[in-house]
Amino acid sequence: MGSIPGAFKDDHEMGFRLIGFGYFLAGIIIILAIIIAEAVYPGYHVTQYISDLGAPSLSPHPCIFNISIIIYGFIVFLVSLFFLLQNRSSGSGNRCSSTNSKTISFIFIMISGICAIGVGAINEDLGVAHTLCAAFTFIFGILAAFFSGFWVKIPYNVISAIIAVFSFIALLFLVAEIDLGIGLGGIERMVAYPLILWEMGLGGYLMNEGKAMVLKEQPEQSDKNFIL
Repeated sequence: MGSIPGAFKDDHEMGFRLIGFGYFLAGIIIILAIIIAEAVYPGYHVTQYISDLGAPSLSPHPCIFNISIIIYGFIVFLVSLFFLLQNRSSGSGNRCSSTNSKTISFIFIMISGICAIGVGAINEDLGVAHTLCAAFTFIFGILAAFFSGFWVKIPYNVISAIIAVFSFIALLFLVAEIDLGIGLGGIERMVAYPLILWEMGLGGYLMNEGKAMVLKEQPEQSDKNFIL
């Protein structure tokens, strides 16, 4: 029966921690950017769409939001890609459902990050393309949260599932233009904020569980002569 070499195992563990740090940092950046962009936008109210903060025709400082969400999306994309490359280079051949769900989750997060870059690069004034980027950012974020529920530990798997369902329902209300008295901007925040908080929570989870995740995969891999 094989085993994971100590140095490589340490590198793999550090990889999980760096990925977690990236997600957490990205969440902090976009939340602070939204707060600052709202503060310098005279008369702005949370009942307005978030993307209004990046529209040159509406916001006096659209670059605050647009540049920040591009940075956010790039970080999310980069660390997700890092996980997929690390997972591939580890020689993982495990086909158990938790491993597959983990890979699917990171693919969806990566796509969500790419779409977030599009939200900033194609501002609200440019119309349908921006709307599609925003919609796919939400959709793939929801899917990522849902599939993460199959591999993260209790209680975060339950939290992930609740957030995925909550954001999905809120997205349906947003598409149907049902504002429930909090404006469509408020409904949009019911989609976006839980997903951002989930992503930050996932970042904390990965930073804390990096070693445990490596050790958990060791017996399954060594039985098949794979090395993480």
